[in-house]
Amino acid sequence: MSEGSSRVYQQLIRFPLIFTAWSDVLTGYFIAATQTPEAPHPGRVAMMLAVMTFLGAGSMTLCDCFEYESDKEHGRPRTLPVGVISVHAASAVAFIQILLSIAGATVISSSAGLATVLVALFLLVFASLTRAMPFWGAATLALGRGLNLLLGMAFAHREGPLVAKLEHWGPVAAVLVFVFLVTQIASEERHPRRERLLRLTGALTVLLALFHIFLYVLP
Repeated sequence: MSEGSSRVYQQLIRFPLIFTAWSDVLTGYFIAATQTPEAPHPGRVAMMLAVMTFLGAGSMTLCDCFEYESDKEHGRPRTLPVGVISVHAASAVAFIQILLSIAGATVISSSAGLATVLVALFLLVFASLTRAMPFWGAATLALGRGLNLLLGMAFAHREGPLVAKLEHWGPVAAVLVFVFLVTQIASEERHPRRERLLRLTGALTVLLALFHIFLYVLP
């Protein structure tokens, strides 16, 4: 790939979202790592961040591909509508990135590979179907963020089935609730339900955090 082409593909990536995904998987990794005598493995952490980078970049590019017509209609100055790169080429690169992320995770463990597949599926559903739906878009996004934590846990604990990682369900549940309600708040910015949603978000997040502390930390 030429330097010019590489620069074009980089324009499709929102790096702040990549860093957010990194924070998700790192949180999941270190939550699970505290429950095992095995020391954190730098190589495994590096592979996890690489997997998340490819997965995030691919999903963002797919979102732009699905929003191409809308962006073009509204004159948004994004890379695809202005014709810098074709939708076909962008979608091909996106799927290659996602496949590379799944392959990289599977090298670490089958549970990490399965978690990556699940994250990719939820991102695809969000990009293609639910992004424009206030409730289902928020629910899909929240589930995807929760699965990011599960992916980090799968990298920390390579052995055992993926469902075994759900012993750390407290932080995952907190993320699901928090992301879902915050996304709802953002979509209801001028709605009278906003204040109630803010209170509910704070209360549920605190309750889940306290429950997890009493269940796993204090004993």
